[in-house]
Amino acid sequence: MARRFVLRDLESQYGNLEEIIPKLVNEGGQQFAAFQLSTTQNTISNWLKEHGYTKKTEWIKQPNLEAVS
Repeated sequence: MARRFVLRDLESQYGNLEEIIPKLVNEGGQQFAAFQLSTTQNTISNWLKEHGYTKKTEWIKQPNLEAVS
């Protein structure tokens, strides 16, 4: 059964979700964040989308590394 006030309850329990959710997701992914906050991955995913977050993967060359041949 769906809970109507999940985000409100999370915010009252953990504080500002803008500080909590992105940090947890960056540490271990959406499943990790959901587990830590006792909610679902879908709730985390929807929250991220509704607040303008997008996933960005970036390749950056590290200095002083030898190329493997």
